[in-house]
Amino acid sequence: MVDVFISYSRQDLEAVSQLANAIQRAGYDVWWDAELPPHKSYGEVITDKIENAKAAIVVWSPTAADSEWVRAEADMARSQKKLIQTALGDIMPPLPFNQIQFADLGDWKGEDDHSGWKKVQESLRDLCGEREPLGAAGAAAAAGTPATPDTASAAPAPAPTPAPSPTPQPTPASDAEPAPKGPLYAALGLGGLGLLGGGALVVSAVTGSDDPGYEFTQDNPPIAMSEPDSPPASDNSGFGNSPVAPAPAPIQPPAQLSGPAFTTSGQSFSDAIRQGEERSFNVGLNANTSYRIIAECDADCTDIDMWIYDENGNLIDEDVLEDAIPILDVTPIRSAEFTVRLQMFACSIEPCSFEIQVLPQ
Repeated sequence: MVDVFISYSRQDLEAVSQLANAIQRAGYDVWWDAELPPHKSYGEVITDKIENAKAAIVVWSPTAADSEWVRAEADMARSQKKLIQTALGDIMPPLPFNQIQFADLGDWKGEDDHSGWKKVQESLRDLCGEREPLGAAGAAAAAGTPATPDTASAAPAPAPTPAPSPTPQPTPASDAEPAPKGPLYAALGLGGLGLLGGGALVVSAVTGSDDPGYEFTQDNPPIAMSEPDSPPASDNSGFGNSPVAPAPAPIQPPAQLSGPAFTTSGQSFSDAIRQGEERSFNVGLNANTSYRIIAECDADCTDIDMWIYDENGNLIDEDVLEDAIPILDVTPIRSAEFTVRLQMFACSIEPCSFEIQVLPQ
């Protein structure tokens, strides 16, 4: 169970990050929608997180007050008697939340003695209980920065005595573990896995199969292999008398990178959707081709978000800004079928129509 859930508008991300870090330094666990599981809808995750949190902090701002999602989250927290209200700047919480006390964090820069932050801490102690603040190392980790040791007062630690190295034991061939496989995509470029960057090249591993294994980049080129100076000796260790296998042939790049596997023209999808609903579409993208994926909805829609995943469910890119035209840029390193997921967050007259265009660049 998480201690604190934070509800906010994405346009207030910087201020909310400061608040989340301060709550962590105070010793509380925090959840906010920086990461959402791709297999669950937004509403399903948010409902679960609020119900299981001990306290829910709503960060009111002009954009948060206009957000139906923030209002819905605040109403759920209020009904469960776990609502803590904060405000950024000269703004009152909207009706009916203006009847509840709130903490003004408009001029808060992270200082511990700020009156608004003290109110938040008092509410956290009432709802979540007393917590031990994190030490220097834990506070730095919560803030995302390494801790600085006190070298003036700390005595040097004695050098550890090295442990004796164990005598290596031969491992029978039947018990040997298979060679592990490397990642399917090079983790380079915008959006995470599946984008081409730094000249990455996926090649087959030397495992006796055709499956893609390890990846090599310009910073980590494959090691050239050469023939031994003399033929290998026979293996008479008791595991067989067959001669040792010769060195494998040089690694070759996958044949699928030689040409496109899917259409090279643009693709489009259209549908109508209600607020809170989502749609998914499969698109075939070719290796080493840059694509721009644009979604646009009608005049009744003000917030729609979009994500793209590879065939293994890995998130490649996302656009979760509060607007009606999300845009994704993708350059796959191999030809594959990807999944585009779209979700409606604000639709005044339901349903709202939308169109997705997949445009090769």
